[in-house]
Amino acid sequence: MEPAKTKISFIDAHFHVWDVRSETQSGHDPAVLFAPDGTELFDRKAYENSACSLGDDFEHEGGVFLEAVSVCHPGLTGPSYSQHCLSEAAFAAAELLNLPSRTYGLVPTCALEQPDAEEVLTKLSKMPGTRGVRQILNSRPDWPRNTALGDLLDNPTWRDGFGLLQKFNLSFDLQLNPHQFHKAAVFLSSHPGVPVIINHLGSPQMQDLTDNADQYWEGMTELAHLPNTYMKISMLCYADLNWDSNRTVIDAIHRVVRLFGPERCLFATNAPVDAKDGWPPKRLLAAFLEIAKEYPEDSIKLDNDQSSVLGCRRVPRVRNWAELRHRRTLMMLEQLILKHKAHTKLIQLTPCKEGLDFFFNKERDAQDFVSFLKNWAVVRHHESKHLVSHNAQNTTYRFKRTTCVEVCPICRDDLVFLPRKTAQALGGLPPLLLCTKASSQLSLLDPASCRSLDVVAAEYWRKPFHSVAIPSKLTEFIVLDIEESGQAHGRGGSAASIQPCEVEIARVADFGHNDERLTVRSHLGAILHVGDYALGYDLRSLHLGMDEDELGGVPPLEVYLVKKKRPERTKKKKPHPKRGKGRTCGGCGRGKLTARHTLHRAKFVKLELVSQSRLQEAAMKVAAEALLTQLGAKEISKCLHSLEPRHDNSLTIRKSSDLSHDMTEGLYKTRRCKAIVAEAPCRLGEECTFAHSAAELRRFPWPEPLAEHWQGQVSIGVVEHAMFWDLPPSGTRDVVCNRATCLGNPFGTCCYADPSQRPPEDAAGWCAGEHEVLVAAFEEYLQAVLSQDATVDLKEEVLRIAERRSLLLSDAWEKQQLKREDVRAALDALASEVSRGTFFRLLCHCRPYVRCHAELIKRYLDQFAKPDAVATPLPTEGPIDIEGRVWPSSSTAERCSIRTNSWRCTRAGRALDPGSMKTYCAQCWSYHSVVYYWPEGDDVWPERFYRDGYVQYTAGTDGVDEEDVDSAYAERPPCSFYQRGCCKFGDSCWYSHAK
Repeated sequence: MEPAKTKISFIDAHFHVWDVRSETQSGHDPAVLFAPDGTELFDRKAYENSACSLGDDFEHEGGVFLEAVSVCHPGLTGPSYSQHCLSEAAFAAAELLNLPSRTYGLVPTCALEQPDAEEVLTKLSKMPGTRGVRQILNSRPDWPRNTALGDLLDNPTWRDGFGLLQKFNLSFDLQLNPHQFHKAAVFLSSHPGVPVIINHLGSPQMQDLTDNADQYWEGMTELAHLPNTYMKISMLCYADLNWDSNRTVIDAIHRVVRLFGPERCLFATNAPVDAKDGWPPKRLLAAFLEIAKEYPEDSIKLDNDQSSVLGCRRVPRVRNWAELRHRRTLMMLEQLILKHKAHTKLIQLTPCKEGLDFFFNKERDAQDFVSFLKNWAVVRHHESKHLVSHNAQNTTYRFKRTTCVEVCPICRDDLVFLPRKTAQALGGLPPLLLCTKASSQLSLLDPASCRSLDVVAAEYWRKPFHSVAIPSKLTEFIVLDIEESGQAHGRGGSAASIQPCEVEIARVADFGHNDERLTVRSHLGAILHVGDYALGYDLRSLHLGMDEDELGGVPPLEVYLVKKKRPERTKKKKPHPKRGKGRTCGGCGRGKLTARHTLHRAKFVKLELVSQSRLQEAAMKVAAEALLTQLGAKEISKCLHSLEPRHDNSLTIRKSSDLSHDMTEGLYKTRRCKAIVAEAPCRLGEECTFAHSAAELRRFPWPEPLAEHWQGQVSIGVVEHAMFWDLPPSGTRDVVCNRATCLGNPFGTCCYADPSQRPPEDAAGWCAGEHEVLVAAFEEYLQAVLSQDATVDLKEEVLRIAERRSLLLSDAWEKQQLKREDVRAALDALASEVSRGTFFRLLCHCRPYVRCHAELIKRYLDQFAKPDAVATPLPTEGPIDIEGRVWPSSSTAERCSIRTNSWRCTRAGRALDPGSMKTYCAQCWSYHSVVYYWPEGDDVWPERFYRDGYVQYTAGTDGVDEEDVDSAYAERPPCSFYQRGCCKFGDSCWYSHAK
């Protein structure tokens, strides 16, 4: 007998239910929507009658309800329309939720352009099953309501409302026309934290796929490049009623799938709309199956974070999303089965729809296997038997016995929710608890009170509960302070002990962006210490889908700390099984690698190596030349010919302090010494391989040209490079434009509900996608600053932009308390100098291969630049080196502007502060980047400033007595670097150098 054919589990990603009766209370408009097959009430039963009749290939297991009210009630706005939106959501929830056989998700609608959008989103997010919202934006087909509203993508109020979706952890279903693709892609790029599902292939008509194909595919490519976008393949009959035989439509589907990838594409029935045009679900899925055959089955999967299935596949599936989340328990059972050899009497293992089928030859073996599972996991089982055959003559029967085992879907470190009655029955525990152990019983813990509870299998299955957050939703925090508040329970100091405590924490993702911190109660007092990293559930940004009534009026903790984050362990490299330890690479054993001296005690280490012949030395020399040639070091490879090989079977490796004697001519004195450029003493002195003056500098063999978009009368540079080695060209003045000045970008970083949604970083740690968002926000901010008819305060304008684009403000910008006039004055001062032919270099921290806000400032100042401007040397310039760069010189250059009652800086001014147009040295700028203000007549601040080694003290000036200074110097603490012989500040160090 042939085995039964496995059906494809299908979850419909897009369908509708509605009520268009005259007395309807569902919020639908009978004047806009139609009655499918004359049925005015198209409810769940009517939908499943068609959706469940899918033939032999598919089995319907649920779906995602999509709203229809966003095109209903033309001309109606305000609270009346919002009430229709809520009525439709309540109607869908009553029809589709809490069903034992199928699982449904809800995507209702909300008028994001209305003032009450946040109130409506709050109510919708509290409805069980709500996963996102949809608002139809296209005008084709002819929707009178959308025609009256216009293109909402251009509506600032609607844009603000869209920004609220990330706050409620909701996705957005985007239905638009091809001419809106580009505009939507630009807008969505500033909201990477909101998942966006594009409906119906972008609603193309045949004209969009033929005559206007360029517009369609250019916009579709832009949308596909966004990491937070998905595509629904549905409503294809809008392009052609016979689309399955139209090669243009079929090719368009495959091209879209290639753009987004199979893992981001969804098949949907769009019932009952497509069925009206002759495409019922059975015919539609048969056509979809032909399309899906070209793609691998394992590339299409279920997305646990969304309410929809990214396609369908011919593999065993579980029935609902919650069951997909306990894979860790199943993996643990798999390892235990192999470890204890519980599979030895297994005769066959077959995947089935709801899990795995284990076949045993004897009933006793199957019973032993079930007992094994009960000892290691919370399971329940029931047995059945099926008559296979019987012998009527001797009354013997043969039965096939089946035992169905169901595994509890809760894993360790899950955040579980106890219904009110269950919590009361278990001793009045709060509704939210942490699962600390999942074996033959569940161990639950309340972090606030440190009360624990063990739930055995029988008690769990009598009143089952579920997880509301899994470890993939954990957020990383850093411990700032901890205070124990009770006695520990369990093994002291171990991970199993429970120590009540109050922990002050801050989210790691907020570092450098805000100073937000909070204090929570936790049970990890025995293992947490200040400076440790911990993982926890941040309920401020985590949507649990529950309201206060379900929580029983007990406010949960803001953060549930789960565990301490351990450092990643690196695997130790095992010795070669044949070579062993202490042998040579050749394995001959005639030589040994010995170290005569340790690196931290001797200047060099002598390694005795076995030399087979001079051929090995020549081969090593050739390999070295090839490597250096690949790196571009042609001049260095030439120098290798002048080096004579050693023949004493030894190789000398020296410390960096001795490399100056063997340094090849290719790199010697081709870089400027950072200490000299910062006007500080160099601890290497004459042995330093870097140039100490303009005359010593030699031309670098591989110069890096400046990026084209950073050149011109107003150029751009990197502040870290410009301050310490990349000196300004002759006739150019540096201007610092980072967040420590009034021309900095007020926006620090993007806010992500899920850290995994952050765009990827490159090898150097730069996130180009996030920079695009920050620069777009700065462009809007710059327009608001330059607007002559602006009435809103600058801080309010910045907060509005940040909230709409889901951005966090920079602490440095907020500390300055800038006004619109401050930024305008700085821009006007620079523009005035540019118009007179002055060359400026704008300094920020960004690199040329990512977008920088300084590019927008450059674009503004270029309007005042002279086309024929030539950089002329400044009267206060210092020495100029071979590359045309100006070296700092305190004797000729303009001095640093730090002046107080008793202290002053005598270094050369290096860069302008655009707010005051004063110059400051590199070390003063370094400290200013920490405190964000300059001293004004304060005697205490400069002393601390100088103590940190940034400002040079000038004795005998500004009324300071030499004797007082000497006595004060003797009382200062000793310099630990001087005691170790490596203080780089020498005699100018603030700390005492007394022996």
